[in-house]
Amino acid sequence: MSEITDLANLIKALRAENKRFVLMLGAGASVSSDVPNARAMMKEAVERYATGASGGSIEDRFDQLMNGPEANRRTILKPYLDKKPSLGYRFLAELIRDGYFETVITFNFDTLLEKALHDVGVHDFTTIIRGEFEDSKLALAARQPGIKILKLHGSLKGVSSFIFAREDLVDYPKPIRDTVEELTAGDILVCGYAYGDQCVITSFSKDGPGNVVIVDPNPAQMLRDVARKRKGSYAFPGNDGRFDDFFGSLSAALKNGPDSIHPADQNPFKFLEAYRTEDREWFFGREEEVHEVSGMLRGDLGRAFFVSGPSKAGKTSFIRAGLMPVLKPEPLYLRCQADLEKWLPAELARRYPAAPATDLGAALKALTPAESRFYLILDQFERVVRPYEQKPKGREEFVAFLKGLMAQTPPAMTIVYVATESVLLLSTVMALGVAQHYTTVKCDAATIGKVIHKLAEQAGIGLDPEIIQQFQDRCGDPKEVFTLAHVSAVCHLLCDAGKLDTLTLKRILEDHQDTLNRMINQYDVIGFIEDIPFDAAARALLPRMLKVVSKEGRQNLAECLTSHFGELFPTLAYAKERVRAAGF
Repeated sequence: MSEITDLANLIKALRAENKRFVLMLGAGASVSSDVPNARAMMKEAVERYATGASGGSIEDRFDQLMNGPEANRRTILKPYLDKKPSLGYRFLAELIRDGYFETVITFNFDTLLEKALHDVGVHDFTTIIRGEFEDSKLALAARQPGIKILKLHGSLKGVSSFIFAREDLVDYPKPIRDTVEELTAGDILVCGYAYGDQCVITSFSKDGPGNVVIVDPNPAQMLRDVARKRKGSYAFPGNDGRFDDFFGSLSAALKNGPDSIHPADQNPFKFLEAYRTEDREWFFGREEEVHEVSGMLRGDLGRAFFVSGPSKAGKTSFIRAGLMPVLKPEPLYLRCQADLEKWLPAELARRYPAAPATDLGAALKALTPAESRFYLILDQFERVVRPYEQKPKGREEFVAFLKGLMAQTPPAMTIVYVATESVLLLSTVMALGVAQHYTTVKCDAATIGKVIHKLAEQAGIGLDPEIIQQFQDRCGDPKEVFTLAHVSAVCHLLCDAGKLDTLTLKRILEDHQDTLNRMINQYDVIGFIEDIPFDAAARALLPRMLKVVSKEGRQNLAECLTSHFGELFPTLAYAKERVRAAGF
Protein backbone atom coordinates (compact mmCIF):
# COMPACT_ATOMS: atom_id res chain seq x y z
CA MET A 1 0.00 0.00 0.00
CA SER A 2 1.18 3.56 -0.72
CA GLU A 3 1.87 6.12 1.97
CA ILE A 4 -1.18 8.16 0.92
CA THR A 5 -3.38 5.08 1.40
CA ASP A 6 -1.81 4.42 4.80
CA LEU A 7 -2.44 8.02 5.81
CA ALA A 8 -6.02 7.89 4.54
CA ASN A 9 -6.71 4.76 6.57
CA LEU A 10 -5.24 6.40 9.67
CA ILE A 11 -7.41 9.51 9.16
CA LYS A 12 -10.51 7.31 8.79
CA ALA A 13 -9.65 5.35 11.92
CA LEU A 14 -9.22 8.56 13.90
CA ARG A 15 -12.50 9.96 12.62
CA ALA A 16 -14.27 6.78 13.74
CA GLU A 17 -13.03 7.59 17.27
CA ASN A 18 -14.08 11.26 16.88
CA LYS A 19 -10.42 12.31 16.63
CA ARG A 20 -8.86 14.34 13.82
CA PHE A 21 -5.59 15.66 12.51
CA VAL A 22 -4.96 19.36 13.04
CA LEU A 23 -4.00 21.12 9.80
CA MET A 24 -1.20 23.69 9.67
CA LEU A 25 -1.05 25.69 6.43
CA GLY A 26 1.80 27.88 5.24
CA ALA A 27 2.40 30.00 2.18
CA GLY A 28 3.04 26.92 0.01
CA ALA A 29 -0.64 26.04 0.26
CA SER A 30 -1.57 29.17 -1.69
CA VAL A 31 1.05 29.15 -4.44
CA SER A 32 -1.22 27.30 -6.90
CA SER A 33 -3.88 29.97 -6.29
CA ASP A 34 -1.43 32.57 -7.63
CA VAL A 35 -0.70 34.06 -4.23
CA PRO A 36 2.98 35.09 -4.43
CA ASN A 37 5.49 33.93 -1.84
CA ALA A 38 6.32 36.35 0.94
CA ARG A 39 9.65 37.48 -0.52
CA ALA A 40 8.17 38.28 -3.94
CA MET A 41 5.19 40.06 -2.40
CA MET A 42 7.39 42.15 -0.11
CA LYS A 43 9.71 43.09 -2.96
CA GLU A 44 6.92 44.23 -5.26
CA ALA A 45 5.07 46.10 -2.51
CA VAL A 46 8.22 47.93 -1.45
CA GLU A 47 9.08 48.87 -5.02
CA ARG A 48 5.57 50.19 -5.58
CA TYR A 49 4.70 51.82 -2.25
CA ALA A 50 7.92 52.39 -0.24
CA THR A 51 10.47 53.88 -2.61
CA GLY A 52 11.21 56.64 -0.12
CA ALA A 53 11.42 54.42 2.96
CA SER A 54 14.65 54.40 4.88
CA GLY A 55 16.49 51.17 5.72
CA GLY A 56 18.58 48.88 3.60
CA SER A 57 16.81 45.49 3.29
CA ILE A 58 13.49 44.69 1.68
CA GLU A 59 12.31 43.15 4.96
CA ASP A 60 13.09 46.35 6.91
CA ARG A 61 11.34 48.57 4.39
CA PHE A 62 8.33 46.23 4.27
CA ASP A 63 8.13 46.34 8.07
CA GLN A 64 7.93 50.14 7.90
CA LEU A 65 5.19 49.84 5.29
CA MET A 66 3.15 47.45 7.44
CA ASN A 67 3.46 49.73 10.45
CA GLY A 68 1.58 52.43 8.54
CA PRO A 69 -2.18 53.11 8.65
CA GLU A 70 -4.42 50.06 8.63
CA ALA A 71 -6.31 51.17 5.52
CA ASN A 72 -3.02 51.41 3.64
CA ARG A 73 -2.04 47.88 4.65
CA ARG A 74 -5.34 46.51 3.40
CA THR A 75 -5.06 48.33 0.07
CA ILE A 76 -1.47 47.20 -0.44
CA LEU A 77 -2.05 43.53 0.33
CA LYS A 78 -5.48 42.93 -1.23
CA PRO A 79 -4.30 42.51 -4.87
CA TYR A 80 -1.85 39.83 -3.72
CA LEU A 81 -4.18 37.91 -1.43
CA ASP A 82 -7.73 38.23 -2.80
CA LYS A 83 -7.50 35.26 -5.19
CA LYS A 84 -9.68 32.36 -6.34
CA PRO A 85 -9.08 29.06 -4.47
CA SER A 86 -7.23 26.39 -6.41
CA LEU A 87 -8.53 22.84 -6.89
CA GLY A 88 -6.54 21.72 -3.85
CA TYR A 89 -8.57 24.05 -1.64
CA ARG A 90 -11.74 22.56 -3.12
CA PHE A 91 -10.56 19.06 -2.17
CA LEU A 92 -9.57 20.23 1.30
CA ALA A 93 -12.90 22.01 1.84
CA GLU A 94 -14.80 18.85 0.86
CA LEU A 95 -12.76 16.81 3.34
CA ILE A 96 -13.51 19.33 6.08
CA ARG A 97 -17.19 19.23 5.11
CA ASP A 98 -17.15 15.42 5.31
CA GLY A 99 -15.71 15.49 8.82
CA TYR A 100 -12.07 14.46 8.21
CA PHE A 101 -10.59 17.72 9.56
CA GLU A 102 -11.92 20.27 12.02
CA THR A 103 -9.14 22.61 13.23
CA VAL A 104 -6.92 24.56 10.83
CA ILE A 105 -3.96 26.70 11.89
CA THR A 106 -2.89 29.00 9.08
CA PHE A 107 -0.18 31.63 8.83
CA ASN A 108 -1.64 33.02 5.60
CA PHE A 109 -3.47 36.31 5.26
CA ASP A 110 -5.56 35.16 2.31
CA THR A 111 -9.15 33.92 2.59
CA LEU A 112 -8.83 31.03 0.14
CA LEU A 113 -9.95 28.36 2.60
CA GLU A 114 -12.95 30.39 3.72
CA LYS A 115 -14.03 30.87 0.08
CA ALA A 116 -13.57 27.18 -0.69
CA LEU A 117 -15.67 26.16 2.31
CA HIS A 118 -18.50 28.42 1.18
CA ASP A 119 -18.19 26.98 -2.34
CA VAL A 120 -18.88 23.43 -1.07
CA GLY A 121 -21.78 24.51 1.11
CA VAL A 122 -20.02 24.85 4.47
CA HIS A 123 -21.03 28.10 6.15
CA ASP A 124 -21.04 27.11 9.81
CA PHE A 125 -17.40 27.62 10.74
CA THR A 126 -15.51 30.05 12.96
CA THR A 127 -12.56 32.16 11.84
CA ILE A 128 -10.41 33.15 14.83
CA ILE A 129 -8.04 35.98 13.92
CA ARG A 130 -5.22 37.03 16.18
CA GLY A 131 -5.50 40.74 16.69
CA GLU A 132 -9.27 40.67 16.94
CA PHE A 133 -9.32 38.64 20.18
CA GLU A 134 -7.54 39.01 23.46
CA ASP A 135 -4.88 36.31 23.55
CA SER A 136 -6.60 34.42 26.39
CA LYS A 137 -9.97 34.47 24.60
CA LEU A 138 -8.36 33.37 21.34
CA ALA A 139 -6.81 30.41 23.13
CA LEU A 140 -10.18 29.49 24.61
CA ALA A 141 -11.97 29.80 21.24
CA ALA A 142 -9.38 27.56 19.60
CA ARG A 143 -10.36 24.73 21.94
CA GLN A 144 -14.09 24.88 21.19
CA PRO A 145 -15.75 22.13 19.09
CA GLY A 146 -16.72 22.65 15.46
CA ILE A 147 -14.88 23.74 12.32
CA LYS A 148 -12.50 26.59 13.07
CA ILE A 149 -9.72 28.43 11.25
CA LEU A 150 -7.08 29.86 13.56
CA LYS A 151 -5.25 32.70 11.79
CA LEU A 152 -2.24 33.40 13.98
CA HIS A 153 -0.63 36.03 11.77
CA GLY A 154 -3.74 37.97 10.83
CA SER A 155 -6.09 38.06 7.87
CA LEU A 156 -6.96 40.11 4.84
CA LYS A 157 -10.41 40.64 6.34
CA GLY A 158 -9.20 41.48 9.81
CA VAL A 159 -9.88 44.90 11.27
CA SER A 160 -6.58 45.43 13.05
CA SER A 161 -5.05 42.08 12.46
CA PHE A 162 -2.00 42.23 10.25
CA ILE A 163 0.63 40.68 12.51
CA PHE A 164 3.41 40.86 9.97
CA ALA A 165 6.25 42.94 11.34
CA ARG A 166 9.24 40.77 12.26
CA GLU A 167 9.21 41.74 15.91
CA ASP A 168 5.70 40.28 16.12
CA LEU A 169 7.00 36.89 14.98
CA VAL A 170 9.82 36.42 17.49
CA ASP A 171 7.72 34.89 20.26
CA TYR A 172 4.04 34.33 20.98
CA PRO A 173 2.43 35.51 24.20
CA LYS A 174 2.03 32.64 26.65
CA PRO A 175 -1.70 31.87 25.92
CA ILE A 176 -0.93 31.60 22.20
CA ARG A 177 2.27 29.64 22.77
CA ASP A 178 0.47 27.15 25.02
CA THR A 179 -2.34 26.76 22.48
CA VAL A 180 0.04 26.06 19.61
CA GLU A 181 1.96 23.56 21.71
CA GLU A 182 -1.25 21.77 22.69
CA LEU A 183 -2.59 21.62 19.12
CA THR A 184 0.71 20.44 17.64
CA ALA A 185 1.22 17.77 20.31
CA GLY A 186 -1.51 15.63 18.75
CA ASP A 187 -1.75 14.43 15.16
CA ILE A 188 -0.69 17.31 12.95
CA LEU A 189 -0.51 17.70 9.16
CA VAL A 190 1.83 20.54 8.12
CA CYS A 191 1.37 21.66 4.53
CA GLY A 192 3.40 24.22 2.65
CA TYR A 193 5.01 25.73 5.72
CA ALA A 194 8.74 26.50 5.74
CA TYR A 195 8.97 26.34 9.56
CA GLY A 196 10.92 29.57 9.63
CA ASP A 197 9.08 31.70 12.20
CA GLN A 198 10.80 31.73 15.57
CA CYS A 199 7.48 32.00 17.40
CA VAL A 200 6.26 28.77 15.78
CA ILE A 201 9.56 26.93 16.23
CA THR A 202 9.57 27.59 19.98
CA SER A 203 5.87 26.69 20.36
CA PHE A 204 5.68 23.54 18.19
CA SER A 205 5.55 20.43 20.39
CA LYS A 206 8.76 18.45 20.09
CA ASP A 207 7.67 15.42 22.07
CA GLY A 208 3.92 15.21 21.64
CA PRO A 209 2.32 11.77 21.25
CA GLY A 210 0.72 12.42 17.84
CA ASN A 211 1.90 11.81 14.27
CA VAL A 212 3.51 14.53 12.18
CA VAL A 213 2.76 14.62 8.46
CA ILE A 214 4.87 16.98 6.32
CA VAL A 215 3.53 18.00 2.91
CA ASP A 216 5.95 20.19 0.99
CA PRO A 217 7.94 19.89 -2.27
CA ASN A 218 11.03 20.85 -0.24
CA PRO A 219 10.38 20.03 3.44
CA ALA A 220 12.27 22.09 6.00
CA GLN A 221 15.04 20.02 7.57
CA MET A 222 14.29 21.40 11.03
CA LEU A 223 10.68 20.23 10.76
CA ARG A 224 11.83 16.80 9.55
CA ASP A 225 14.04 16.56 12.64
CA VAL A 226 11.07 17.34 14.89
CA ALA A 227 8.93 14.76 13.11
CA ARG A 228 11.51 12.01 13.64
CA LYS A 229 11.26 12.49 17.42
CA ARG A 230 7.52 11.98 17.41
CA LYS A 231 5.36 8.84 17.57
CA GLY A 232 5.13 8.51 13.81
CA SER A 233 5.73 10.61 10.75
CA TYR A 234 4.95 10.79 7.07
CA ALA A 235 6.67 12.98 4.49
CA PHE A 236 5.35 13.88 1.05
CA PRO A 237 8.16 15.75 -0.78
CA GLY A 238 8.58 16.58 -4.47
CA ASN A 239 5.48 16.55 -6.67
CA ASP A 240 3.60 14.55 -4.04
CA GLY A 241 4.04 17.51 -1.70
CA ARG A 242 2.37 20.03 -3.96
CA PHE A 243 -0.77 21.30 -2.30
CA ASP A 244 -3.22 20.51 -5.12
CA ASP A 245 -1.69 17.13 -5.91
CA PHE A 246 -1.58 16.03 -2.30
CA PHE A 247 -5.16 16.89 -1.40
CA GLY A 248 -6.40 15.46 -4.69
CA SER A 249 -4.68 12.16 -3.89
CA LEU A 250 -5.82 12.20 -0.26
CA SER A 251 -9.41 12.93 -1.29
CA ALA A 252 -9.37 10.01 -3.75
CA ALA A 253 -7.89 7.67 -1.13
CA LEU A 254 -10.43 8.66 1.52
CA LYS A 255 -13.38 8.28 -0.85
CA ASN A 256 -12.26 4.92 -2.22
CA GLY A 257 -12.36 2.90 1.00
CA PRO A 258 -14.80 0.47 2.56
CA ASP A 259 -16.87 3.20 4.18
CA SER A 260 -17.52 4.93 0.87
CA ILE A 261 -19.85 4.03 -1.96
CA HIS A 262 -20.10 4.58 -5.67
CA PRO A 263 -23.22 6.31 -6.96
CA ALA A 264 -25.81 3.90 -8.28
CA ASP A 265 -26.49 3.84 -12.01
CA GLN A 266 -30.06 4.75 -11.10
CA ASN A 267 -30.98 6.67 -7.97
CA PRO A 268 -33.47 4.31 -6.28
CA PHE A 269 -34.96 6.97 -4.01
CA LYS A 270 -37.70 9.29 -5.23
CA PHE A 271 -37.42 13.03 -4.78
CA LEU A 272 -40.76 14.76 -4.17
CA GLU A 273 -42.66 12.21 -6.25
CA ALA A 274 -44.30 8.81 -5.86
CA TYR A 275 -43.27 5.47 -7.31
CA ARG A 276 -45.25 4.48 -10.39
CA THR A 277 -46.13 1.25 -12.15
CA GLU A 278 -42.88 1.38 -14.12
CA ASP A 279 -40.99 1.59 -10.80
CA ARG A 280 -42.47 -1.63 -9.39
CA GLU A 281 -39.08 -3.36 -9.21
CA TRP A 282 -37.97 -0.59 -6.81
CA PHE A 283 -41.02 -0.87 -4.54
CA PHE A 284 -40.14 -2.58 -1.25
CA GLY A 285 -41.25 -2.89 2.33
CA ARG A 286 -45.00 -3.46 1.91
CA GLU A 287 -45.19 -6.75 0.02
CA GLU A 288 -47.43 -8.37 2.66
CA GLU A 289 -49.95 -5.53 2.53
CA VAL A 290 -49.99 -5.64 -1.27
CA HIS A 291 -50.67 -9.38 -1.20
CA GLU A 292 -53.45 -8.99 1.37
CA VAL A 293 -55.23 -6.08 -0.34
CA SER A 294 -54.95 -7.50 -3.85
CA GLY A 295 -56.42 -10.77 -2.61
CA MET A 296 -59.41 -8.95 -1.11
CA LEU A 297 -59.96 -6.95 -4.31
CA ARG A 298 -59.94 -10.08 -6.45
CA GLY A 299 -62.61 -11.67 -4.26
CA ASP A 300 -66.30 -10.90 -4.12
CA LEU A 301 -65.63 -7.65 -2.35
CA GLY A 302 -68.33 -5.28 -3.44
CA ARG A 303 -68.34 -1.76 -4.78
CA ALA A 304 -66.01 0.12 -2.40
CA PHE A 305 -62.64 -0.37 -0.74
CA PHE A 306 -60.83 2.19 1.39
CA VAL A 307 -57.05 2.64 1.75
CA SER A 308 -56.07 5.13 4.43
CA GLY A 309 -52.90 6.20 6.20
CA PRO A 310 -50.91 9.16 7.57
CA SER A 311 -50.11 12.08 5.31
CA LYS A 312 -47.01 11.51 3.12
CA ALA A 313 -46.77 7.89 4.26
CA GLY A 314 -46.40 6.48 0.74
CA LYS A 315 -50.04 5.64 -0.03
CA THR A 316 -49.74 6.69 -3.68
CA SER A 317 -46.59 4.58 -4.12
CA PHE A 318 -48.37 1.66 -2.44
CA ILE A 319 -51.21 1.94 -4.95
CA ARG A 320 -49.29 2.70 -8.14
CA ALA A 321 -46.11 0.64 -7.74
CA GLY A 322 -47.42 -2.07 -5.42
CA LEU A 323 -51.11 -2.74 -6.01
CA MET A 324 -51.84 -1.70 -9.61
CA PRO A 325 -49.22 -3.97 -11.28
CA VAL A 326 -50.82 -7.10 -9.74
CA LEU A 327 -54.48 -6.29 -10.53
CA LYS A 328 -56.11 -7.46 -13.75
CA PRO A 329 -57.55 -5.77 -15.66
CA GLU A 330 -55.35 -2.73 -15.15
CA PRO A 331 -57.12 -0.20 -12.92
CA LEU A 332 -57.98 3.32 -13.97
CA TYR A 333 -56.07 5.67 -11.68
CA LEU A 334 -57.40 9.19 -11.05
CA ARG A 335 -56.52 11.93 -8.56
CA CYS A 336 -59.59 13.52 -7.00
CA GLN A 337 -60.71 17.10 -7.14
CA ALA A 338 -62.93 18.54 -4.40
CA ASP A 339 -66.29 18.72 -6.22
CA LEU A 340 -66.29 15.03 -7.14
CA GLU A 341 -69.88 14.84 -8.39
CA LYS A 342 -69.09 17.39 -11.12
CA TRP A 343 -65.42 16.64 -11.71
CA LEU A 344 -65.56 12.83 -11.98
CA PRO A 345 -68.17 12.45 -14.78
CA ALA A 346 -66.45 15.21 -16.75
CA GLU A 347 -63.05 13.52 -16.33
CA LEU A 348 -64.48 10.11 -17.32
CA ALA A 349 -66.15 11.63 -20.40
CA ARG A 350 -62.82 13.17 -21.39
CA ARG A 351 -61.19 9.75 -21.28
CA TYR A 352 -64.14 7.70 -22.53
CA PRO A 353 -66.31 9.63 -25.05
CA ALA A 354 -69.22 7.19 -24.51
CA ALA A 355 -69.55 8.32 -20.88
CA PRO A 356 -71.94 11.26 -20.29
CA ALA A 357 -70.21 14.30 -18.82
CA THR A 358 -73.00 15.36 -16.45
CA ASP A 359 -74.40 12.09 -15.04
CA LEU A 360 -72.08 10.35 -12.57
CA GLY A 361 -74.01 7.10 -12.33
CA ALA A 362 -74.34 6.76 -16.10
CA ALA A 363 -70.65 7.63 -16.58
CA LEU A 364 -69.60 4.88 -14.15
CA LYS A 365 -71.90 2.39 -15.84
CA ALA A 366 -70.46 3.25 -19.27
CA LEU A 367 -66.99 2.22 -18.03
CA THR A 368 -67.99 -1.20 -16.76
CA PRO A 369 -67.85 -4.18 -19.13
CA ALA A 370 -70.60 -6.77 -18.75
CA GLU A 371 -68.35 -9.78 -18.22
CA SER A 372 -65.47 -8.68 -15.98
CA ARG A 373 -64.43 -6.55 -13.01
CA PHE A 374 -63.45 -2.90 -13.41
CA TYR A 375 -61.18 -1.17 -10.86
CA LEU A 376 -61.36 2.60 -10.46
CA ILE A 377 -58.84 4.13 -8.06
CA LEU A 378 -59.61 7.56 -6.64
CA ASP A 379 -56.46 8.87 -4.95
CA GLN A 380 -56.36 12.01 -2.78
CA PHE A 381 -59.94 11.32 -1.65
CA GLU A 382 -59.24 13.50 1.39
CA ARG A 383 -59.87 16.46 -0.92
CA VAL A 384 -63.49 15.30 -1.08
CA VAL A 385 -63.68 14.58 2.65
CA ARG A 386 -62.20 17.83 4.02
CA PRO A 387 -64.96 20.27 2.97
CA TYR A 388 -67.46 18.18 4.93
CA GLU A 389 -65.26 18.45 8.03
CA GLN A 390 -65.85 22.21 8.04
CA LYS A 391 -69.65 22.00 7.87
CA PRO A 392 -71.93 22.03 10.96
CA LYS A 393 -73.72 18.89 9.74
CA GLY A 394 -70.76 17.59 7.78
CA ARG A 395 -70.88 14.01 9.10
CA GLU A 396 -74.51 13.49 8.14
CA GLU A 397 -73.97 15.05 4.74
CA PHE A 398 -70.83 13.01 4.05
CA VAL A 399 -72.52 9.75 5.06
CA ALA A 400 -75.35 10.54 2.65
CA PHE A 401 -72.92 11.50 -0.13
CA LEU A 402 -70.80 8.35 0.17
CA LYS A 403 -73.86 6.12 0.49
CA GLY A 404 -75.24 7.66 -2.71
CA LEU A 405 -71.90 7.24 -4.53
CA MET A 406 -71.72 3.58 -3.56
CA ALA A 407 -75.31 3.08 -4.76
CA GLN A 408 -74.41 4.54 -8.18
CA THR A 409 -71.38 2.24 -8.52
CA PRO A 410 -72.15 -0.69 -10.88
CA PRO A 411 -71.94 -4.20 -9.34
CA ALA A 412 -68.95 -5.16 -11.51
CA MET A 413 -66.97 -2.07 -10.47
CA THR A 414 -64.88 -1.63 -7.36
CA ILE A 415 -63.85 1.92 -6.50
CA VAL A 416 -60.73 2.09 -4.33
CA TYR A 417 -60.80 5.29 -2.27
CA VAL A 418 -57.31 6.38 -1.15
CA ALA A 419 -57.22 9.08 1.52
CA THR A 420 -55.30 10.53 4.42
CA GLU A 421 -56.68 9.03 7.61
CA SER A 422 -59.39 11.05 9.33
CA VAL A 423 -62.01 10.53 12.01
CA LEU A 424 -64.80 11.50 9.58
CA LEU A 425 -63.80 8.93 6.97
CA LEU A 426 -63.38 6.08 9.44
CA SER A 427 -66.64 6.83 11.28
CA THR A 428 -68.51 7.02 7.96
CA VAL A 429 -67.12 3.68 6.79
CA MET A 430 -68.24 2.13 10.08
CA ALA A 431 -71.69 3.76 9.85
CA LEU A 432 -72.17 2.30 6.36
CA GLY A 433 -71.20 -1.17 7.57
CA VAL A 434 -68.19 -1.58 5.27
CA ALA A 435 -65.40 -1.43 7.86
CA GLN A 436 -64.19 -4.82 6.63
CA HIS A 437 -63.33 -3.07 3.35
CA TYR A 438 -61.00 -0.60 5.06
CA THR A 439 -57.22 -0.97 5.44
CA THR A 440 -54.45 1.26 6.72
CA VAL A 441 -51.08 1.73 5.03
CA LYS A 442 -48.51 1.58 7.81
CA CYS A 443 -45.55 3.88 8.11
CA ASP A 444 -43.90 2.69 11.30
CA ALA A 445 -40.19 2.58 12.13
CA ALA A 446 -39.81 -1.02 11.01
CA THR A 447 -41.36 -0.26 7.61
CA ILE A 448 -39.11 2.75 7.07
CA GLY A 449 -36.01 0.73 7.94
CA LYS A 450 -37.04 -2.08 5.60
CA VAL A 451 -37.72 0.30 2.71
CA ILE A 452 -34.36 2.11 2.97
CA HIS A 453 -32.36 -1.06 3.41
CA LYS A 454 -33.98 -2.92 0.51
CA LEU A 455 -33.69 0.01 -1.90
CA ALA A 456 -30.01 0.53 -1.09
CA GLU A 457 -29.36 -3.20 -1.39
CA GLN A 458 -31.16 -3.42 -4.75
CA ALA A 459 -29.15 -0.46 -6.08
CA GLY A 460 -25.87 -1.94 -4.85
CA ILE A 461 -24.89 1.03 -2.71
CA GLY A 462 -23.41 1.09 0.79
CA LEU A 463 -25.46 2.08 3.78
CA ASP A 464 -24.45 3.26 7.24
CA PRO A 465 -26.88 1.46 9.61
CA GLU A 466 -26.93 4.53 11.84
CA ILE A 467 -28.84 6.36 9.08
CA ILE A 468 -31.79 3.99 9.46
CA GLN A 469 -31.85 4.58 13.21
CA GLN A 470 -31.74 8.36 12.79
CA PHE A 471 -34.64 8.29 10.35
CA GLN A 472 -36.64 6.00 12.60
CA ASP A 473 -36.03 8.31 15.56
CA ARG A 474 -37.10 11.37 13.59
CA CYS A 475 -40.23 9.75 12.18
CA GLY A 476 -41.19 8.53 15.65
CA ASP A 477 -40.74 11.93 17.30
CA PRO A 478 -44.20 13.49 17.86
CA LYS A 479 -42.62 16.96 18.01
CA GLU A 480 -41.20 16.67 14.49
CA VAL A 481 -43.18 16.25 11.26
CA PHE A 482 -40.72 14.02 9.42
CA THR A 483 -42.48 11.68 7.02
CA LEU A 484 -41.58 8.90 4.60
CA ALA A 485 -41.56 11.60 1.92
CA HIS A 486 -38.78 13.38 3.86
CA VAL A 487 -36.85 10.12 4.20
CA SER A 488 -37.07 9.38 0.48
CA ALA A 489 -36.07 12.92 -0.52
CA VAL A 490 -33.07 13.01 1.84
CA CYS A 491 -31.92 9.54 0.71
CA HIS A 492 -32.18 10.74 -2.88
CA LEU A 493 -29.84 13.64 -2.07
CA LEU A 494 -27.49 11.29 -0.21
CA CYS A 495 -27.36 8.97 -3.22
CA ASP A 496 -26.73 11.94 -5.52
CA ALA A 497 -23.81 12.89 -3.29
CA GLY A 498 -22.41 9.36 -3.71
CA LYS A 499 -22.35 8.69 0.03
CA LEU A 500 -24.77 7.20 2.53
CA ASP A 501 -23.04 8.07 5.79
CA THR A 502 -24.12 10.03 8.85
CA LEU A 503 -21.81 13.00 8.26
CA THR A 504 -23.22 13.59 4.79
CA LEU A 505 -26.71 13.09 6.24
CA LYS A 506 -26.03 15.77 8.86
CA ARG A 507 -24.85 18.22 6.21
CA ILE A 508 -27.84 17.59 3.94
CA LEU A 509 -30.32 17.97 6.78
CA GLU A 510 -28.69 21.23 7.84
CA ASP A 511 -28.80 22.58 4.28
CA HIS A 512 -32.17 21.26 3.09
CA GLN A 513 -34.55 20.29 5.88
CA ASP A 514 -36.22 23.71 6.21
CA THR A 515 -36.83 23.78 2.47
CA LEU A 516 -38.11 20.20 2.48
CA ASN A 517 -40.50 21.00 5.32
CA ARG A 518 -41.97 23.87 3.32
CA MET A 519 -42.21 21.80 0.14
CA ILE A 520 -43.72 18.70 1.77
CA ASN A 521 -45.63 19.87 4.84
CA GLN A 522 -46.64 23.43 4.01
CA TYR A 523 -47.09 23.64 0.25
CA ASP A 524 -47.61 19.95 -0.67
CA VAL A 525 -45.35 20.20 -3.69
CA ILE A 526 -45.61 16.42 -4.11
CA GLY A 527 -49.37 16.62 -4.51
CA PHE A 528 -49.05 19.50 -6.96
CA ILE A 529 -46.51 17.67 -9.11
CA GLU A 530 -48.47 14.39 -9.05
CA ASP A 531 -51.62 16.21 -10.19
CA ILE A 532 -50.16 17.30 -13.52
CA PRO A 533 -48.70 15.19 -16.33
CA PHE A 534 -44.99 15.64 -16.75
CA ASP A 535 -42.07 13.97 -18.46
CA ALA A 536 -38.65 12.82 -17.27
CA ALA A 537 -37.08 16.21 -18.04
CA ALA A 538 -39.57 17.99 -15.81
CA ARG A 539 -39.05 15.41 -13.08
CA ALA A 540 -35.29 15.93 -13.23
CA LEU A 541 -35.84 19.64 -12.64
CA LEU A 542 -37.19 19.09 -9.11
CA PRO A 543 -33.85 18.43 -7.37
CA ARG A 544 -32.42 21.52 -9.07
CA MET A 545 -35.30 23.59 -7.70
CA LEU A 546 -34.39 22.52 -4.18
CA LYS A 547 -30.69 23.16 -4.68
CA VAL A 548 -31.39 26.69 -5.92
CA VAL A 549 -33.28 27.67 -2.78
CA SER A 550 -30.90 25.93 -0.36
CA LYS A 551 -27.92 27.70 1.20
CA GLU A 552 -25.50 25.66 -0.87
CA GLY A 553 -27.46 26.34 -4.05
CA ARG A 554 -27.41 30.09 -3.56
CA GLN A 555 -23.64 29.97 -3.31
CA ASN A 556 -23.34 27.92 -6.51
CA LEU A 557 -26.30 29.28 -8.46
CA ALA A 558 -24.18 30.52 -11.37
CA GLU A 559 -22.54 27.12 -11.74
CA CYS A 560 -25.93 25.38 -11.64
CA LEU A 561 -27.32 27.69 -14.33
CA THR A 562 -24.37 27.07 -16.63
CA SER A 563 -24.46 23.32 -16.08
CA HIS A 564 -28.20 22.75 -16.50
CA PHE A 565 -29.28 25.65 -18.75
CA GLY A 566 -26.23 26.11 -20.96
CA GLU A 567 -28.20 27.44 -23.91
CA LEU A 568 -29.29 30.41 -21.79
CA PHE A 569 -26.10 30.79 -19.73
CA PRO A 570 -23.28 29.67 -22.05
CA THR A 571 -20.37 30.70 -19.80
CA LEU A 572 -19.81 30.76 -16.06
CA ALA A 573 -18.71 34.40 -16.22
CA TYR A 574 -21.97 35.38 -17.91
CA ALA A 575 -24.02 33.37 -15.39
CA LYS A 576 -22.23 35.03 -12.47
CA GLU A 577 -22.90 38.45 -13.97
CA ARG A 578 -26.61 37.69 -14.32
CA VAL A 579 -26.81 36.28 -10.78
CA ARG A 580 -25.22 39.45 -9.39
CA ALA A 581 -27.60 41.57 -11.46
CA ALA A 582 -30.53 39.65 -10.00
CA GLY A 583 -29.40 40.52 -6.48
CA PHE A 584 -28.30 37.06 -5.23
